[in-house]
Amino acid sequence: MFGPVGEDFYGLTGRIVLVSALLEQRLQDLYVAVARVPQGQMAGESGSSLIKALRRHLDGLPANRQEHASAVLSAAGAALARRHEVVHSLWPHTDAAPVRGWRGVRHRGGQDQPWVWTATHADQLPDVLTDLIQAVRQCTELRASL
Repeated sequence: MFGPVGEDFYGLTGRIVLVSALLEQRLQDLYVAVARVPQGQMAGESGSSLIKALRRHLDGLPANRQEHASAVLSAAGAALARRHEVVHSLWPHTDAAPVRGWRGVRHRGGQDQPWVWTATHADQLPDVLTDLIQAVRQCTELRASL
């Protein structure tokens, strides 16, 4: 269906998905600590929803932690956005290089907005994974510092 696909590609894509799930769990843990709510309150929410909810509670942190926490949330949001680019792209593999994934993106503004096709290259996947791992580490360290 997709043409010749190397196992390394599937392995790296799977790691991106798994580390993304861990990042969302770390964001959940951070939300529980910052908002002082029961653990299940935001269970099942997306990473972007958790980040938005966390931003509403940053003023409850000590002043010297608010800017750092905001930067951690920005990094987590950017890493999750790159994850979405990978996971929601079509990867029509052929023998041609470089391997690219394509996905249609509709800009905010409603159904009448045109789709824009964006490309993600397979050689970007290690960087996506690295960004996710760093975001997990940053969220874990921030939670431990509170």
